[in-house]
This record gives sequence, C-alpha cells and structure tokens, in this order.
Amino acid sequence: METKICSKCKTEKSKLNFNKRKASPDKLHHSCKACQKVYNVKYRQSSQGQISKQEWNNNNREKVRFSIRQSMFFAHTGIRITKEHYDNLSATQNNSCAICYINFEELPSKQKHIDHCHTTNKIRGLLCSLCNTSLGGFKDNSDLLDSAKQYLAKEEPSWQVLLQHLERKYEDT
Repeated sequence: METKICSKCKTEKSKLNFNKRKASPDKLHHSCKACQKVYNVKYRQSSQGQISKQEWNNNNREKVRFSIRQSMFFAHTGIRITKEHYDNLSATQNNSCAICYINFEELPSKQKHIDHCHTTNKIRGLLCSLCNTSLGGFKDNSDLLDSAKQYLAKEEPSWQVLLQHLERKYEDT
C-alpha cells in the first residue's frame, strides 16, 4: 500500500485518502480528504468564502483583464503561453490544425489544443482534439508513426480491390 504524508495534519495515510490533482507532481492533493473537508467548511464560513467568483471578477476587473492579457495557463500541462504568442501561432497556421488543417472556427474551443514536447515543454503548434489525441496515442514517437504509415500503406485501398473484382467478373462473361 502506497502512502503519503498530509501537509496539514502531518500524518502518513494511504494515497486513497487524497483527492486527485493533475497539477501536482504525484497527481494528488497535498492535504488529505479529511483536512481538505475541514478547510472547505471554514473557508465557506469566512467572509472570503461568501463572495462568489463572479462577484470577485466584477470587483477586480483590472486584475482579471491583466491576467488574461498577460498569459494563458494550462494547469494540466504546466504550459504558460501569452495571448500574443497563441494568436501568432494561430495566424501562422491560418487558424487551422497543424496536421489535418481543419479550420478552428468549425470546432468548439475545447477541441483546440496547444501541442508541446513532453520532454522540453516547448510548444510545437496548435492541433485539433483528434490529432492531439492521436499523437498522444503514439507517445510522440516518430518511429511508431512511421510504422503506422507503413502498415496503412500495405493494405490495398478498397476501391482497388473492388476494381479487380469487377475486372475478373467482366473477363468471365
């Protein structure tokens, strides 16, 4: 059984006692579920917890505008990119996927991805959801992609098979 020490109560507990958190190195929250529950109750009862996110955004418009202008942060990847850099990438790629060339205007915003090297975190370009998932499936390994390309090339296109079948049928008559 794997364990982890809670940062709040300082006790060693099973990893099952911690909520998931994508941004953490071990993909788990730093405090256990019990400590997090106590914190959440206290926070909601405090004056800070009483104000809604919308209210806070309305009261702090300049902070919100500044953070949006300065950078876009993708917590699940740790990638930080300025809006200007994102817009430049999009313009360079004619607002389309770098692989299949589908226009991003045809897609919901959730299906636009910033592709990056998982080793260096260097941004490579913008991809649609399908192409991004496909690269991930091949583990960003160009040898695997070449192997898949060769595999697909081995198979005769269905129209050629149909044509051969029709030719044989025509010769028989």
